[in-house]
Amino acid sequence: MIMKKLVFLCFLLPLLSSCKALRTIYIAHYTVDCQGVAPQKCMLVKESLENDWTNFYDTIDGFSYEEGYEYQLEVEVSKIANPPADASALRYTLKRIISKTQQQLPLEIEYSAITRGFNLNLKINKEHCLITRKNLAKAPIKLKKETIHWQRIQNIVRAINLPEIKNLKSPTTERFYDAAAIAAVVIKKGDSTYTSSSFDHGTPPKALQQLMDELSLYLRD
Repeated sequence: MIMKKLVFLCFLLPLLSSCKALRTIYIAHYTVDCQGVAPQKCMLVKESLENDWTNFYDTIDGFSYEEGYEYQLEVEVSKIANPPADASALRYTLKRIISKTQQQLPLEIEYSAITRGFNLNLKINKEHCLITRKNLAKAPIKLKKETIHWQRIQNIVRAINLPEIKNLKSPTTERFYDAAAIAAVVIKKGDSTYTSSSFDHGTPPKALQQLMDELSLYLRD
């Protein structure tokens, strides 16, 4: 009887013993901003489909997270002896991936082009495209269009190295002396936002050319 209680305690209270416990956890297909020792991105986890997602501040040894996929994992949880200050007292180790299911991350794209007396803004998502044009001589014009070829836009965005668009070099510099509007693209995917470096309206960096060609279809009158 005593032995049974010890085994039961070992599995339920890994924080209070040196035992290792196997757990099944679920991981969401997106991450969130969170605050640990410093600002960071946290995975969202839960141990039952009925539970709410909670922030996961640690790492899982042997597991490479890929945004856009929801996971069910079997992990081994063990206690760390004398963990560093501000570090977790638990170590998580991947035992196996039970399932990995691709999910569709919410996607929205915003394009803006600004110069003296003129402002163009385009926001597009799966449902619609909203275009706003402002001119000092005229009242603002807002136009809402139906989004077409959304799958094509998603495929184009998927091929772009989003974290690097902030470092893209503009092929021309006419915006610096008002010969072109100052343009930029903001891509929101899930909870992540990626903003490009500025470029001349109509002359985007090569990595954004295909996307801009697609968006230009909506800017035609």
